[in-house]
Amino acid sequence: MAQNVALPVSIKNDDRQASGGPLRTGTDFPTRSELNATIENAAGRWRPLIITAIFTGMRASELRGLPWRDVDLDGGVIHVRQRADAWNNLGPPKSKAGKRNIPLAPIVVNALRQWKHECPKGELDLVFPNGSGNVESLTNLWKRFWIPVQLKCGLTADAGKVTQMERRL
Repeated sequence: MAQNVALPVSIKNDDRQASGGPLRTGTDFPTRSELNATIENAAGRWRPLIITAIFTGMRASELRGLPWRDVDLDGGVIHVRQRADAWNNLGPPKSKAGKRNIPLAPIVVNALRQWKHECPKGELDLVFPNGSGNVESLTNLWKRFWIPVQLKCGLTADAGKVTQMERRL
């Protein structure tokens, strides 16, 4: 006897549509002054990373897995073709739409051009590696950069608090 095996499956509604109207500065995404403060307070290897994140909208996994071969500084574009997962394994983006080309603002080109000379070298040739040239763990990114810079900028008073800006990165 034939039966529909999908009958007990229910599909969750996409509640992104019911978010309550347009996105709001300072609530749903950081203000310009918050972004400027973050850039100003980012030092060393974290500065080019945050500049790239802010001006491209790339996900943390895409930034962590970005190889130099996918960065065209002369053409001013990043080709997103891979990402680093939660276990630091490199692989393709999760969807076809994840593979894309992102035009770069001059501030990003300049930051990356300078960073390329200082960047730790490794066999993976990543743009934002750890000190050994390997994939930077998401935990290190949070603990060594993201939470401290938020505290320094006064964007949060609690190191455990997750802000809207953190969710985006």
